[in-house]
Amino acid sequence: MTALEHYEQLAKQFQRDTGLLAPSKDVPAAAANDPQYSLTHRQQTWYKWFTTQRDKAVPGHDTLTTMLRNSLGMDAQSDQEYQATKEKNKT
Repeated sequence: MTALEHYEQLAKQFQRDTGLLAPSKDVPAAAANDPQYSLTHRQQTWYKWFTTQRDKAVPGHDTLTTMLRNSLGMDAQSDQEYQATKEKNKT
């Protein structure tokens, strides 16, 4: 499975679980002004969802996580939150 196929699989699951499109997906023009479909809201929701799903994701999720965080412009604070959540969930 390529990284793109892996991402598409996760994006479909994200949409089933949250009703939102993944941050990299284009929202319908009719929803462009809806705050629920804003890129910021979708990024935040994706981050929270992905953090809780990463242990269930298909193999290779660590590489994909890094790629997604970089592509979504996750900042240092987000990275610290991710690492803290990752450590918390290990116990």
